[in-house]
Amino acid sequence: MEPHLRLFWGFDACQQGAALQACQQQLASTETGPPVPLDNLHLTLLFLGNAPLGTLPALTRLTSTTLARLPLAPMTLTLDQLGLFPRAKAGWIGPSQIPEALLLLEAGLRSAVSEAGWPLDPRPYRPHVTLFRKARALANPRITPIPLSLQTLHLYASLSTPQGVRYQPRASWSLGEHHGQPGAQSQPQR
Repeated sequence: MEPHLRLFWGFDACQQGAALQACQQQLASTETGPPVPLDNLHLTLLFLGNAPLGTLPALTRLTSTTLARLPLAPMTLTLDQLGLFPRAKAGWIGPSQIPEALLLLEAGLRSAVSEAGWPLDPRPYRPHVTLFRKARALANPRITPIPLSLQTLHLYASLSTPQGVRYQPRASWSLGEHHGQPGAQSQPQR
């Protein structure tokens, strides 16, 4: 049986690690659960789920082809709203105003992945950075807005390790590439 990976597309949020960690410290309580480690902070674009390891080249090509058809450029959004996904027990921070370009990117990738036959979660897109896992509640104090620059899209694999879950980029695309030529740069598989 071929090994599987849990895959999702997203943007690294570590460039705002200090501000996000300060937010985690401000919100930390017995109800929030453990904070997400700095090197796992990311903004989710689209969750795929379990996929056979052998599908990575096809997913990389599909992503490159899809991005080549979209008007892409680096963008910035402001993380200024807190929330809780009760079923997933995830405390998060996200934007109250979502850039139209981000919505177009998510919709374009969602459409391409669906047309290729991958089942996706039908819930509306909610961009967010997960701050806490196993959260039962999340206080909603006034927080300092955090600008997040989105320049490179990654196809991440969620890997279970003895130290906990780690998110490893398996392929990356710069949103600043010339239109029609987004180059996927596959990361080494480990």
